[in-house]
Amino acid sequence: MHDLDFLLGSLRCLFRTGAVRTARVRPILGGHYYQLDLTHVRPRKKERIRGSWVLGWDRVDAAFVSYYFDDAGIQGTSTSPGWLDGHFVLTGSFVLGELQQHAVIRSDITRIDEDHFTIAEHIEKNGTWVLLDTQDCARKR
Repeated sequence: MHDLDFLLGSLRCLFRTGAVRTARVRPILGGHYYQLDLTHVRPRKKERIRGSWVLGWDRVDAAFVSYYFDDAGIQGTSTSPGWLDGHFVLTGSFVLGELQQHAVIRSDITRIDEDHFTIAEHIEKNGTWVLLDTQDCARKR
């Protein structure tokens, strides 16, 4: 789990589309998981979404696992083998509540430094990855 210590603390992520996500990140269950309590604000829609994202390590499959859910009806799971060539990529299946559909989503996290990282989120459409949005994230410890 220590590969994800750069997430611990308070995060503020600015999306390319103008939305802002804040999160408080803490270890839970004896440090076996990290929980991100999120607030996502879409200024154009005057919408606030609250959710949780739990990350852990699956010892059997030797992979990181992720569980996400929010009050907009989005929920899903994803996995990652860990850091490869400077990227931590989570890929998984999600239910998009407001769109009432299933989707495969890939989140590609790239660390800039100890307190700064980016996330590029893609959705799979007809076998091709299509960019949904990007986030520029900063951490306060």
